[in-house]
Amino acid sequence: GQAFNFFSFGLTNVSCFEQGFCSAPWIPYNGHCFHLQRNAQTWSGAQKACRAEGGDLATIRNVEDQSFVISHTIQTMPLLWIGLNDIRTEGLFDWSDHSHVSFTSWEYGKPGVSTDGDNCVLIRGEVHFLFLLVKFQISVQKTCHLI
Repeated sequence: GQAFNFFSFGLTNVSCFEQGFCSAPWIPYNGHCFHLQRNAQTWSGAQKACRAEGGDLATIRNVEDQSFVISHTIQTMPLLWIGLNDIRTEGLFDWSDHSHVSFTSWEYGKPGVSTDGDNCVLIRGEVHFLFLLVKFQISVQKTCHLI
């Protein structure tokens, strides 16, 4: 299956909201600007593309962030890559921007005790849960988030 990659594109010195707007096609949300791009990538490729722009994969800190991300899924392809992963330490999840994991909304039974290499996390729009997929197997699309 395919998934969209929701990634954040960050500018450290100038917030788009300091300038008062997010230029099209960016979407403003909670002090940031998001943009969904439709080119397929793996989780790793999506992260690299995002970091090349100075940002990182999206971090979901609360149910409001989760709802915002889900509201931008597309019915025919409702999967979005997010930054949550356990690549560094199996079973210990981190956000790719290194921020503290304080909110998760896992699909029932996920993550399992033995994830067998399932390292990267998607958000699925139709059920509002986070779930794991084996890294590098799913093609995805990009979303940018400008801070």
